[in-house]
Amino acid sequence: MLMSLLGYVRLIRPSHAIFSVIAVALGAYVGVVLGGDAHMDLFIPEVAFAGLVTLLIMSGGFVINNYYDMNIDRANNRKSPIPDDVSPKHAFSVGYAMLTFGIISCAILLNVVALALAVCVALMVDFYSRVLKRYHTIWGNLATSIATSITYVFGWAAVLTRPTPQLLIALASMFTITLIATLAREFIKGIDDLNGDQEFEIEGLVAKVGPWRTSLISLGLFTLAMAMSLIPYAFHVFGIPYLVLMMSVNITALLATVFLLFKIRVSANPRVHSAYAHKVKNAILCAMAFGIVAFGVGLL
Repeated sequence: MLMSLLGYVRLIRPSHAIFSVIAVALGAYVGVVLGGDAHMDLFIPEVAFAGLVTLLIMSGGFVINNYYDMNIDRANNRKSPIPDDVSPKHAFSVGYAMLTFGIISCAILLNVVALALAVCVALMVDFYSRVLKRYHTIWGNLATSIATSITYVFGWAAVLTRPTPQLLIALASMFTITLIATLAREFIKGIDDLNGDQEFEIEGLVAKVGPWRTSLISLGLFTLAMAMSLIPYAFHVFGIPYLVLMMSVNITALLATVFLLFKIRVSANPRVHSAYAHKVKNAILCAMAFGIVAFGVGLL
């Protein structure tokens, strides 16, 4: 019983889901502070409800993705995302049940703007897992990036404060920077997944242009994210603590990608490419966690 429960916990990728919930709370906090007409303590129930909805929808999406990617992950010699003590059919049912309960909870507990966003994200993660992942992989990478970065906007939608110019700049910056950085990381992840993708004839960016050019594109995207990071500081929305921490995050992502480019250049072995892409994507994920912190300290 305990092992089965732990299997389901692993299935929902709790670390990713927790990051999403933190991003939602941060979006709500930025909305309240820059909305200029409310105090955070007035919106604690809405933020809690938004966190619950996010946990259900994002976790459900992860479970569904794990179900559809079972064979691909095995081809990539990864430990199966669906534990042995969890039936794939049960995982499939649990995933869609979580999506459904997430939408129903949002409809009952939050407003129509938040509900519209929640429905769009739920449909997107389902469509990604069933269709985009296999037939339109680059669009699938974009869908994943949008679903990740929209969490900040969803946090604001939960509290729905007045959209002041500063608030709009903050939300647009948070959304865009996260979108670009996540897309760059998704492309690097594609290098790690290349073996399994080729076996199942999934034509992503790496299959089209190769690991070297894919890494160059990611490098360009991270450079763009760095440039975008200056905007909220230039408009006096976020302060010095944000700028220092966010620049550190950007530099880390850039250096990690340059390291990957070097390893790809000196070796023609796809397994070497995959191994280093795996390390680099994990390093970038850790750096992006500090990016969330940078947004959090931005208003200090």
